[in-house]
Amino acid sequence: MKFRSPNAALRSVSLKMQDAFPLCNERVPIGNATGRVLAENVRSTFDSPRFTRPWVDGYATKAQWTEGASTRRPVILSLAGNLFPEDYPTDYELGNREAFFVACGAPLPNGADCVVRAEDARVTKSQVRILRQTRRGEGLSRVGEDFDSGSVLMRKHGIIGPQEIGLIVAAGRSEVLVFQKPKLGILSVGNEIVDLDHFAANRIINNYAQVISAASVELGVQPISLGIAKDDVHEIASKLSEGIRLCNAVVTIGGCSIGPKDLVPDAIRRLGEIMFHGVRIRPGHVAGAGIINGKPVFMLPGHISATTMAFYVFVVPTMARLAGTKPNLMLPTVIAESNTNIGKSSTHTFLRLRLRKRIGRLLAEPIHGGTNIMSSLSKANGFALIPPNTAIRKGQMIDVTLFSRLEHARFA
Repeated sequence: MKFRSPNAALRSVSLKMQDAFPLCNERVPIGNATGRVLAENVRSTFDSPRFTRPWVDGYATKAQWTEGASTRRPVILSLAGNLFPEDYPTDYELGNREAFFVACGAPLPNGADCVVRAEDARVTKSQVRILRQTRRGEGLSRVGEDFDSGSVLMRKHGIIGPQEIGLIVAAGRSEVLVFQKPKLGILSVGNEIVDLDHFAANRIINNYAQVISAASVELGVQPISLGIAKDDVHEIASKLSEGIRLCNAVVTIGGCSIGPKDLVPDAIRRLGEIMFHGVRIRPGHVAGAGIINGKPVFMLPGHISATTMAFYVFVVPTMARLAGTKPNLMLPTVIAESNTNIGKSSTHTFLRLRLRKRIGRLLAEPIHGGTNIMSSLSKANGFALIPPNTAIRKGQMIDVTLFSRLEHARFA
């Protein structure tokens, strides 16, 4: 086992897969586009608004006719009619000292240059009393104020969220070009691993696969269960072949150390080659990756802290590139204050952290516990990757990558 730095290990994957990034694209209805990665620049084909229109309900008139208006000395104008959005276009003209009621988004009568908000006016039969002086252009959205024809509304490789959905629809698009969702096969390895239905005292529930599956969904990756393989190199190789056929990448959980039953590296060698095996990081130094038919197979160690380390440090960046985006767009990063001193280590450290808000500060507290203790991981919001021979002082600000976009809700 040859140990590499995390960056060198990840580079070896990128070099082998440089022709595979990103995946092909596909056109999807806008209703199915949330969370997808854009494979095109989205441009507007028209101005928005297309015509000058009010952005409030009120009274369209000339600003000069409202001069000096106040609640004590209102200006009285004639109410000439009503206009609503469906009345566009209109031929109505403002007569002398007239006003039209206009709903938000309605066309303006010719000659109007402002809109007095409805709450700043009072109506009596055929008159409107203006209670506040209004400036020219007030209450109006000008042509192209939202966006101009031909402007880029969203750039390629961006992730589509709810706000972007609204912008794309506003530009008149009913579908959008996105990169295909990466498919990640998940294979657990070990004679002792069983599904929940077959749990017994001498068996281990296959819950780590559920952790990786749920994290994948949160990242916009489609997880595909490859089940459980016994400690048999033929069975492992068979399931890897199936995973490579169905998926863009595969992760194995367990079976990658140096014991007599750690057969995943041998199975990979039967089908392809090992890119790296052994990383100078704690926990998870036995993590590795291979490549089969141009697709990566990541070997995740069988203890949950090491499993998650390998997933976030090696799998997530690779899946992000396959998806056509960057890891920092998939997972949010925050800056937090360390609430304790953290000593040096001779290797990289995958430091699990619990983030808490305290009087306007975001504090990062290291989570300790065995690498196979599930409850310790559940207390963490995110992680920091600490370089070798680097000490963290209490009060020092550190970059923390959240485990998901939902973790903000857990800043108790």
